[in-house]
Amino acid sequence: MFRFPDDDEKRRPPRRHYPVRPRRLARRRALPTAVATYPLTLGTLLIMLLIAAAALAWGMRTKTPFAWMSHRATIAFLPLSAMVVPVAVVERPRPSYFFYVSVIVIVATMGAISSILRRWPRIYRSLDIGALAVASVLILFMPRYSLPPYLPGGRPILQKLEHLAPQRAILLKASGRIVLGDWAYELANYLDLNLPSGPPIDGPQVVFGNDLLRGWEGTIPLEQFLAEQRVHVLYLDPGELAWLRAQPQAKNVLESPRAAGWLRCGV
Repeated sequence: MFRFPDDDEKRRPPRRHYPVRPRRLARRRALPTAVATYPLTLGTLLIMLLIAAAALAWGMRTKTPFAWMSHRATIAFLPLSAMVVPVAVVERPRPSYFFYVSVIVIVATMGAISSILRRWPRIYRSLDIGALAVASVLILFMPRYSLPPYLPGGRPILQKLEHLAPQRAILLKASGRIVLGDWAYELANYLDLNLPSGPPIDGPQVVFGNDLLRGWEGTIPLEQFLAEQRVHVLYLDPGELAWLRAQPQAKNVLESPRAAGWLRCGV
């Protein structure tokens, strides 16, 4: 990690800092884009199932509205629906926000299957045992959690956090922008920097990822680019360090940071 010296440090003799050393941090790659067709197929089948069950339920409806209003499934739907509707309309779509939708879909699907199987009493009576057997098989043969090959293994954010934690005082005293590389937003939150690192609503962005560094085209010295971007702290991931070592205009910052107006805070 490099940082821009303050006025007092500029007048003092050169001093090197040896707090931490980044190691074995894999550079984040762009996630591959793939279009899956099975959600559309499963969604169509689910809609057909619900329509068929709704037609059967309408034919078997009771004459008194209170009979279906007092049903347990209906009572469960009411508070869930009260949460689903405003969240789906107001908030941006995220999986955690649609948990209630998932519950409703699961209950509706199981209810639809139950309504259809009532036409065959023998199968309907064995439904509970069959459901238990299916759930047991799914639990036993459920694939283990694994990371896709394009994501780094281990706990890279934790490793990087351990490297940066001793430098928290330097990060807090920075009077300009901070480049933390990969996972900059998460690292800023874990370190409790209380510095804007995301949406513009938080104020002018101070903490940046590698996107700011990648804006350097290599036509001017790196120190000049960093000065134009008002960068005062620069953390280099191994992937970015390897990229900069291949750039002639970055030689001054990497090999003679003091001469280029920077201090090395990690080796």
